[in-house]
Amino acid sequence: MDWKPQKGDSVKTKFGIGIIVKVYLDKFLVCLIEKNLEGYMGIDEISPLNVTKTPAIKNPANHKLSLNDRLAARPKIPTFFTTKIQKSDEIKENIHQSKVCIDALRFGLVPDNYLEDLTIKYEETKKWVRSSFPKSTKENNQIIKRPVTNQIVGQFGDGKSHLMSTIRHIAMEEGYLIARTEVDGNKVSFSNPNTLLYSLWRNLEGKELSKSTPLLDLFCKAIHNGYEIPKISCLSTDRIRKLYYLIKKMDAQGDLENVKFMINDFLSCNERINATEAKKVLKAETKLKTWDITNEVFPLISQRVNERTYTFIECIVGIALLSRYAGYEGLILLIDELEVESVLLSTSKQRERFIENLEMLSTYVTGKTEYPETSLGIYFASVGDEWDIGSKYIAYMVKGSGQEPYHIQPIVDWNLSNKEILEFVSNVYHIYREAYTLMEDPDFGILSELEEILQNEQMYESGAIRYFVKKYVGLLDKRYGPP
Repeated sequence: MDWKPQKGDSVKTKFGIGIIVKVYLDKFLVCLIEKNLEGYMGIDEISPLNVTKTPAIKNPANHKLSLNDRLAARPKIPTFFTTKIQKSDEIKENIHQSKVCIDALRFGLVPDNYLEDLTIKYEETKKWVRSSFPKSTKENNQIIKRPVTNQIVGQFGDGKSHLMSTIRHIAMEEGYLIARTEVDGNKVSFSNPNTLLYSLWRNLEGKELSKSTPLLDLFCKAIHNGYEIPKISCLSTDRIRKLYYLIKKMDAQGDLENVKFMINDFLSCNERINATEAKKVLKAETKLKTWDITNEVFPLISQRVNERTYTFIECIVGIALLSRYAGYEGLILLIDELEVESVLLSTSKQRERFIENLEMLSTYVTGKTEYPETSLGIYFASVGDEWDIGSKYIAYMVKGSGQEPYHIQPIVDWNLSNKEILEFVSNVYHIYREAYTLMEDPDFGILSELEEILQNEQMYESGAIRYFVKKYVGLLDKRYGPP
């Protein structure tokens, strides 16, 4: 057939109907109408569409605006291919971060600062996360926030850890304090409150919170805001309260700077600094009286077996209260990999302590203790197996706080007609181009190879998204060969 494609021609492609935007010597820049994509095709990849030829575009620089005038509204998704990369100081500054992101994607991971761009159905996820935060109720003309527990359920590779990162990101935006850990049944376990709390508190973060001494900074913010901490403990020694007023006294005396790292470690339940060593440092480095040091410094977790579970929950309640006094919305605890506890708890004593601490936590969350209720949100991520000895306690906490388990739903339509998948593919592509400042003209051939990956049976198994990301970045590496 003697056909000479011209600018403005409507054409058939294996990706759908398109319009020729620009004509070159041996290729054509085609804009796909349905998918809002642009790319280069050869003469053998297009054929004429038996419709009236579209008017020539008078101003090529504004061809997208002209198409928008002619066509129905397009999906609000990023353009997959672009013919230029805008050079600006901002992009140059982001090149390093883009490379870090691509390196993480090679391992199937997403850096926190790219979560919004690289989370499929992000807005839908954000809506649920916001609804899962501690609820407000009004009592005696006061707004009270009660603790809540949520469970993220999914198989290995379904995105539980990614969702936990997304919760962290949104909670930070909403003004919460966040502490995150992964339990392993050994070094970090509910059977050992000291190691669990240390793992949480050393990862404590929030807006304008010190990164080197976050827990001490939290105490100081509450003190400087003028709050008097109420009685928390049901025991004879109210450990959090005593330390709060001791820190307040040191702050007034100008002593904190000399001991801030030691105090932060002590508050964080770091086992390398016990009460005896803390007292020695305070005696040598501060103007505190001997009576203060002797009678106010106690380990946060009691060494008495019958007091351990009480002091464990008092630490959590105390930090949640302080988060409000310091000006935050509350405290969010993210606890991942809970199911490994059942497998790795090696002794009956460990299992007994594990159950005791979970029971105490569930009793508090469901409002069955005398401890003050406060803005505390706890998120557990697990596979949700019934044989997991912690599952029934988690289920009790979730139900008792008026929540439902959040089951991660696997994607069932892995193809480029899925708007969310296409948007994800587009965003990865643009981050890749920014990372390596690629100037080559792209073509639609990469879409064919992506479709082949999406048709693989592994896309419908556990870990599909991680498999796809690795394959996709590998495809980009193969095609463009970044340095």
